[in-house]
Amino acid sequence: MVSFAPNAKLRSLVVPKQPRAAAVVDEDTIPLPPKMPRAFRIDWASLLKRVFAVDVLRCVKCDGRRRVLAVVDEPAAVKKILEHIGLPSTPVTTAPARGPPQPSFAFDET
Repeated sequence: MVSFAPNAKLRSLVVPKQPRAAAVVDEDTIPLPPKMPRAFRIDWASLLKRVFAVDVLRCVKCDGRRRVLAVVDEPAAVKKILEHIGLPSTPVTTAPARGPPQPSFAFDET
């Protein structure tokens, strides 16, 4: 049985070596280390599409792609915009959280 685990003897013959990034060298500067790969991150629109199967960036009228122009996160500005377009600006009141119903067991005391 052939194993290609990290310390396997034949691994170097099968698995290609990772290319080395060339360091930039200038006469007056210190050589820079190779760039580290950035952490993988999924944007919010892709997460919504993955979880709910809804593409929030697809226009329902022309089937084109929308793009985010701005993000408004100041509560006063959000309230003013919602009131201007005629949408409710106050949050919906919700009932307090409660635990699951407890089963009622009738024990016969004998």
